[in-house]
Amino acid sequence: MRRSDCEGDWREVLGPDVALLHSLAHIPQFAPGAAGWSPIPSTLRG
Repeated sequence: MRRSDCEGDWREVLGPDVALLHSLAHIPQFAPGAAGWSPIPSTLRG
């Protein structure tokens, strides 16, 4: 199943309670490099 096939299902199940959800954090991804681990720019917020 592709992500887009089920993306909205959880919202339908929660119904009006979906308005109670709030994002708690964003976790960027990191990649190893010559100088150690560095964040992947496309995964940084804003």
